[in-house]
Amino acid sequence: MKKFIKENWFKIAVLLVMVSLFYWFEHRPSEIKKNCHEIASTPPAKGIDAFAHMLKSYEENYQKCLRKNGL
Repeated sequence: MKKFIKENWFKIAVLLVMVSLFYWFEHRPSEIKKNCHEIASTPPAKGIDAFAHMLKSYEENYQKCLRKNGL
């Protein structure tokens, strides 16, 4: 195993960098957006039934969630 690592250290390093970049720029943002959609989709407080208010509330909550999570 040590011989394999010693001979292929550069390939292993490139692979780790590529996997890390994929996670950071592809998987992580999609998971954050999915979670923020679920959070923003929760119904507003009781007594508020106006569709426009719900839509505005969704957009505000979604944007706040994205900013909070770094997007």
